Amino acid sequence: MVEGVQKSKRGTFDAPFERVARWALARGVHPNHLTFAQVPVFLLEVYAAVQGWNWVFVGLILLVMALDGGDGILARTGGLQSRKGAVLDATFDTIGIAVVMWGATLFFPEAQAWLFLLFLLNALLFLQNGLLEQKMVSYVRGPVILSVAWPDFLLGGLLLAFFLVLWLLVARLPRSFRALSSLSTH
Repeated sequence: MVEGVQKSKRGTFDAPFERVARWALARGVHPNHLTFAQVPVFLLEVYAAVQGWNWVFVGLILLVMALDGGDGILARTGGLQSRKGAVLDATFDTIGIAVVMWGATLFFPEAQAWLFLLFLLNALLFLQNGLLEQKMVSYVRGPVILSVAWPDFLLGGLLLAFFLVLWLLVARLPRSFRALSSLSTH
């Protein structure tokens, strides 16, 4: 019965990694270990951005994304999901996206205002996801990473990210208003 509950809460991409997750859990690795392992990587990302090392910056972002995905897989595989863990995960997601966007402003100083606006819209999307009780997912990290790796992609990356974020915000506006009104009636 418990296994059935765990399977129903399994993420879409968990299956290929469950064996590794069980191995790590058996050795005392906790999801929060992976979450907090992001801190030194964030610091290295900042250093890489300041140095102008775009490929190192991109590689470190991908490492953070792997750690972020890994903590969720560990939590779901081990049945260790908690509200506190979800809040911690969302906090680290926001910090990670802030570091990505800040770093991108160093690589593209001419796009600082657009990157800042995109970060604010992504934060608004995070709030909307929280209101709708959906996973906090960033739709800006991928296009920005592509832009840092291949600077000629900047305009396309920004347009793609703005389109995704604005489309999700607007498309889910009616549900958001219903969720917000139900909060005020309780």
